[in-house]
Amino acid sequence: MRSQGLVVAIDGPSGAGKSTAGRTLAERLGYTYIDTGAMYRALALKAMRAGVSLDSEEALATLCRASQIELTDGGRRVILDGEDVTTGIRSPETSRASSLVSVHPGVRTEMVARQREMGREGHVVLDGRDIGTAVFPDAEVKFFLDATPTERAQRRLGELRAAGSDITLEEVEEDVRERDYTDTHRAESPLVSAWDALELDTTRLSPEEVLERMLAAVRARQGQPLDLGRLAEEHRRSPRRYLEALRSLALSVGLYRLPAGSEDEQRPHGEEEVYLVLEGRGRFRMGDEDVSVVPGHLLTVPPRVEHHFHSIEEDLLLLVFFAPAEGSTEAKTAE
Repeated sequence: MRSQGLVVAIDGPSGAGKSTAGRTLAERLGYTYIDTGAMYRALALKAMRAGVSLDSEEALATLCRASQIELTDGGRRVILDGEDVTTGIRSPETSRASSLVSVHPGVRTEMVARQREMGREGHVVLDGRDIGTAVFPDAEVKFFLDATPTERAQRRLGELRAAGSDITLEEVEEDVRERDYTDTHRAESPLVSAWDALELDTTRLSPEEVLERMLAAVRARQGQPLDLGRLAEEHRRSPRRYLEALRSLALSVGLYRLPAGSEDEQRPHGEEEVYLVLEGRGRFRMGDEDVSVVPGHLLTVPPRVEHHFHSIEEDLLLLVFFAPAEGSTEAKTAE
């Protein structure tokens, strides 16, 4: 660990929820949040204003070196040469321009140097396209967030409509797909998931659920002890069935709660699951086997086997283990 704390890297395509997740994660951890994409957007805005060609690497690199870009107010405000451009950099035109600007090695070299300096001592959460692969390949925790193009376009449309734009969903989705292509096919630091990144599909997850899973991964990296009592009390106040407790590349651990009188179908998936019954009574069916469950029972479910809890007499609280971690978003469709 660095002198002040961890470096948390969040990568992924446009609209995957990186900024929302990164900002809230930094707030919960008490870390500094750095939106690296905003830095490229600010440079793109300045280039368009100055009439600098977005194809000229030398001119853009020179412009970048002459630009002062600051992220203030927890990463919420972007200051370009003393001007607040937070709203201006979010237009569709600037979004497209930023993808063109960011392909140039000379620009990326300058930006990466700035970003590394900002996060050198740790205690930071950075989001972007190449944080875990190029900016901080040695980051202690890495995430790769993604969602379907349609879902990402819907989210982006909501932001633009809130800002007063009358752009259509079709236009936004086309822009999203164009940016995906540009980001994944550029020669310098293309958008890819780092080999050691935890991948989260945010399509069906709320911002709170994304944050929960990310916090669980950070806790695992920090080696924090798992306080089941506190988590159980927190879970009882939650309307959701599943609460992530720890997450790593090889294992995910969480609490699963089922109220008396409910039933729970689990669709088959590719990960092995282990349930430890902490509280409650009911029955459990796996394939042709149907058994009574009481506190202390350990239930192991092989991959791709249908299973469900039913005939629940008393509220069930179960400790669930998954391998690999991705199974937690795939299996818990009832959240």
